[in-house]
Amino acid sequence: MTPFQPGDTVVRREVIRGELWFASPSICVQDDGELLVTYLPTGSPFAFPDGEFPAGRHPWDVAGHRSWQGHGLLSLHWTGVDHAVFVFWKGPERRFTGWYFNLQDAPRRTPIGFDTLDHELDLVWPDGAPTYEWKDVEEFGRTGELRYPGRVAEIKPRATGSPPGSTPGSAGGTTAGRPGSPTPPGRRVRCPPAGLRCRSRTADGGLRGRGMISACGPS
Repeated sequence: MTPFQPGDTVVRREVIRGELWFASPSICVQDDGELLVTYLPTGSPFAFPDGEFPAGRHPWDVAGHRSWQGHGLLSLHWTGVDHAVFVFWKGPERRFTGWYFNLQDAPRRTPIGFDTLDHELDLVWPDGAPTYEWKDVEEFGRTGELRYPGRVAEIKPRATGSPPGSTPGSAGGTTAGRPGSPTPPGRRVRCPPAGLRCRSRTADGGLRGRGMISACGPS
């Protein structure tokens, strides 16, 4: 499938048990066919289809979230890799807060974007911290079997153990996982490439003039 061009609209859709569950448009920052980088501007709308779902309605739909709030979100998606890396900023000065590893199905490309499914579990690696921490482990315990029947063992890591043996941006863009808390079989782990830092810059016409667009570039 032809890669997207900077400025193209990329629609992220979540598909659960064969049914469309959630959709939201974002902007293509970079796409080389292997790594797709997108930006979700403040106020980007969320769409939730009507109907009944075996796993219940999307949690953001239940909570009444209808658009993205706060600073925009930069997302890195790799072909064949079942997580994405999200980049967040905080405050009016847009201070970088760290890396957020969002466990999800590897992206399946479509003519309008890609399909995936959030796995509920996440890893948060705050800026300057020596290691990461697990997020939403208890929530996954409550919803895993319902949302991901037959896949819980595949998705769920053992969220305990020592710090991993590598850091974001390590050689090859991978992490070794934690001793005593290995990456589940078949799960490839990708980090932001070595030498990358995150910054904010003013958008130009190629990014549709969206105000402050977050980007990655060599340090």
